[in-house]
Amino acid sequence: MRFDGLIGNAECKEQLSTLSDSGRMPHALLIEGPAGSGRRTMARIVAQAAVCRHPDRAVRPCGGCPDCIKAKAGTHPDISFFGGSERARSFGIQTVRELREEGYRRPNEAECRVFVLVNAQALSLEGQNALLRIIEEPPKHLRFIFTCQSRFQLLETIRSRTFAVSMKGVSEAEALPFLEEKYPAISRKNLQTVTRLYGGCLGQIQQALEDDSWKDGLRLAPAIAEAMLAPEEMALLKQTFRLPQKDPVLVAGTLRELRFLFRDALTAKCGQGERLSPSPDTANKLAATLTAQQLVTLIDTITALEGMQRRNINHSLFVTEMCARLRSAIGR
Repeated sequence: MRFDGLIGNAECKEQLSTLSDSGRMPHALLIEGPAGSGRRTMARIVAQAAVCRHPDRAVRPCGGCPDCIKAKAGTHPDISFFGGSERARSFGIQTVRELREEGYRRPNEAECRVFVLVNAQALSLEGQNALLRIIEEPPKHLRFIFTCQSRFQLLETIRSRTFAVSMKGVSEAEALPFLEEKYPAISRKNLQTVTRLYGGCLGQIQQALEDDSWKDGLRLAPAIAEAMLAPEEMALLKQTFRLPQKDPVLVAGTLRELRFLFRDALTAKCGQGERLSPSPDTANKLAATLTAQQLVTLIDTITALEGMQRRNINHSLFVTEMCARLRSAIGR
């Protein structure tokens, strides 16, 4: 199986290649991963490979056969996309009923039909239950591809009937050649920081670079760090409430940047010059204000907060806890 144009995620590619090349691709595939990690792109590639006519499975999707050309253009009659919104329960029972009815119809041109359910976490509980029968006993010609942020956003009865693969953000080494070619006006250092801030999720990175929101993202961690030093807690609350509730990738990236800031402040405190954060002035201010032990405690605090954030804690509770822990770490 080929993955032209999709950077990174070697483990996921290897899993899918093994299944596709051996003719053992499951009838229901679940692709999970954070926003911008390429899960929709992967779904399109898998769908294109499913309808590709090339006799050698190892080179599917070949890109040259009539089915590949139509699939790439988004006009193949046997590939259908459903859903799209990330809003909870926006994927309702009526759509599922239409999907089930359509699923029993024979393919128009290819050997199979492919239904891609985008942002499947938005399926209502009623909709997920309505899908069970056709997933349990699908027509031989039908393939499902689900995309979602986490498989655990779906019912266990759905999860148990799918084969799940996980997409991740790409490494800095994988991202930089692509980003430097596409955004030559942005410095390598800024591209490195943005890649780190958005966890290597190229979709989010490109969106942030194109709408200039990356600049706000870079300012968020230093603003939180400096607000932490203010005598009143309100200054810190004001900054932490800027963390976007619906963007856990950016929240995680901001925590990483805070860890780098505290680490840089600690190295400055020890008289070393190496810096990882793009905010040296803030790091120097922290070094001048806090003790080495306080900075070590702050680094440990960020590690604990990262663990909380990965467990999908309520956002308001997380922000409140973050303020309390940061101030406690410096004795406020």
